[in-house]
Amino acid sequence: MASERRRELEWLMGAMPGLTLYDISLRPRSPTYKYCRECRIFFNGDADLRRCPLCSSKLKQGRSKGVKPHIDPARYGVTEARA
Repeated sequence: MASERRRELEWLMGAMPGLTLYDISLRPRSPTYKYCRECRIFFNGDADLRRCPLCSSKLKQGRSKGVKPHIDPARYGVTEARA
């Protein structure tokens, strides 16, 4: 039994076949997703979208996990590494 949101998404995909190009889902599947706050759907992959094709609202960029900065032990006077 599918949820109401899942049925709505399947109906949208059937009504607008051009949406299959954008890899739309209800949850993010890639680190480069974009999110529409109005429609509450995720655009996965490398789609070059700035606005949602359904409601024309601005898309939110997905979270990108940045690399943690490296701390140089010599700079802070730490000589021993903890185990």
